[in-house]
Amino acid sequence: MANKYDFEWRVLELLNKSRHTSETMRIFLEELAAESRATAASVWLLDEEDNISLYAACGENCGGLEQIVLKRGQGLCGACIEQNDVVLSGDVAKDRRWESKADKVTGFHTESILSIPISASQSGAFGCLQLLNKKEGTFDENDISLGRTMADLLAKWFYESGIRIPSLKKREVLVEGVNLTKTYGEGDACVHALNDVSFRIHKGELTVILGSSGSGKSTLLNVIGGMARPDSGKVIFDGLGDIAGFRKKQQTVFRKDMVGFVFQFYNLIPELTVWENVALVADMVKNPRPVEEVLEMMGLSHRKNHYPSQLSGGEQQRVSIARALVKNAAFLLCDEPTGALDYNTGKQILIELEKLAREQGQTVVIVTHTTSISTIADRILKMRSGRIVEEIVNPHPVSAATVEW
Repeated sequence: MANKYDFEWRVLELLNKSRHTSETMRIFLEELAAESRATAASVWLLDEEDNISLYAACGENCGGLEQIVLKRGQGLCGACIEQNDVVLSGDVAKDRRWESKADKVTGFHTESILSIPISASQSGAFGCLQLLNKKEGTFDENDISLGRTMADLLAKWFYESGIRIPSLKKREVLVEGVNLTKTYGEGDACVHALNDVSFRIHKGELTVILGSSGSGKSTLLNVIGGMARPDSGKVIFDGLGDIAGFRKKQQTVFRKDMVGFVFQFYNLIPELTVWENVALVADMVKNPRPVEEVLEMMGLSHRKNHYPSQLSGGEQQRVSIARALVKNAAFLLCDEPTGALDYNTGKQILIELEKLAREQGQTVVIVTHTTSISTIADRILKMRSGRIVEEIVNPHPVSAATVEW
């Protein structure tokens, strides 16, 4: 391993330059197997049904491995993914977790396996990188260290290549849009703000709706939040049905009780203190969070008796978020929440929204035109001309503290 860093650089260059997935993976695994002196190497991924299946392999007798499908937690690979940790088995014949049917299919004789999780930074492992049968000696700490580095590079490559990878946690769907349309104006002045749009918002995820001005992203946010009614299509909310078909009074109740809104401009009542601005919203809903709790969460307890004019822009936006949180709503809809803020203050707001998703399990949807902000998301919906042109599942979200724009 004397040339470990040269090897890492060579592999990183390979992943960055290659445009062909199958070729890239074959070369990647061959390089890694040679560097670690393993007889074979493979990559396994969770699929949409939570089964584990082969993505790529190199070495002798690999033919037939694609027939092997493991259930979640099954085999050494499944243990690695489930635990999101390294699994090293020096003698698989004595390991109860070992699934010998792979050898029966391929004719390969497996003796030892080193399994490294391929992980999304916040959501756990979505795959496994395996090295089999070291040619000399046994797999050691150097192999584990190299394997972890390669698995991290691989996770980033999957995301940056736009390859759809299911997250470890198969999250329930909170909101599903089906064939939504929305137009404004008539004749030559008609604008198709939404043009046959379908999507899913998953519980506990941070989702970014990304698009330039006029792409339809704010219209989509308004439809999701029950502030605008689509011309056609459905917005199916978990446990409530199609909210697009709600009567006016039902939609009002839905907005009041189920959705927290955070806008670019704070819309605070200037005559009320921080506490009063938040408490006013708490008094309007059935099951609010304690006001003190959300003020503490947003770092505002020491400012609770101040008026909006006595606060910075970032503090006012945190009050806006606190108002949304005190409702104890199912999810937060944030329309350009950093748009009226300077860079440093905007980053602090992103960090707060990220914490809500990662630490509190809050479902957060952010509308933005800034591509770099989308890198913090679990899922990205790219919009153009009233359509969702791409959906990206991001297995490796970056920290909001590192984002620059």
